[in-house]
Amino acid sequence: MHYHSLFISDIHLGTKQCHIEYLLKFLHDNTFNNVFLIGDTIDFHSLSRNWYWSQDHNTFIQKILRMSRKGTHVVIIPGNHDIILREWIKEISPFFFGDIVIVEEFEYLSIHNQKFLLLHGDKYDGIIRSMHWLYWLGDKTYSVITDINTLYNKIRKLFGQDYWSLSSYLKSQVKETIQIINKFDELVTHECTYKNYDGIIYGHTHTPYIKTINNKIIMNDGDVCENVTCIIETMSGKFQLIKMTNNSILQESFPTSVK
Repeated sequence: MHYHSLFISDIHLGTKQCHIEYLLKFLHDNTFNNVFLIGDTIDFHSLSRNWYWSQDHNTFIQKILRMSRKGTHVVIIPGNHDIILREWIKEISPFFFGDIVIVEEFEYLSIHNQKFLLLHGDKYDGIIRSMHWLYWLGDKTYSVITDINTLYNKIRKLFGQDYWSLSSYLKSQVKETIQIINKFDELVTHECTYKNYDGIIYGHTHTPYIKTINNKIIMNDGDVCENVTCIIETMSGKFQLIKMTNNSILQESFPTSVK
């Protein structure tokens, strides 16, 4: 299948939690005019603590470089785990790495002339970090839960069952997590209104969704560790939230032409 654009974030290359095999298959089975990597592509934080890098991680990097050389427009937006890239663009922005563009934010014009702001989303954390205990607890328990999740899904695969995210399920049951997501909704909607965008596409929270709030299209592409999701824009201008483990469409936003 050929798509106009792919939006993906929070791949976290350099961690065992990265389900890169599903993303590689998705890239193998489909082609794109544009690919946007919206933050935390490489987890430099994790690599600095405990080095992990598989052949599949190399394959992904080589795949992206090859796509950019063959004409796919590739844009990288730094996140809080690959913040080192922000040093590259402090003096020169946009920064070009071969044919790949690296910028802090990107203004994206859809097929139907809708104007979207693309950014990772960690900039909003400064406003909600009053819940210090929740961040501390999340950091301490995340790796444990994802390790359990990896083992659990290996067992599910033996019985022919699809991938299922334990960490995402647990997050969905926590009241404080729901409050944080609601706060992000409020902040990104305000950003769209203030900067006169029709919508925003971001990552960071690992919580995939497509919503319309106050006539603004708010999209989070999820991640490749917990949910294994991305957002694509079809050649007809639809935005679809895709579960890459089984290529199912979880949500979609129908195009609206902007006059």
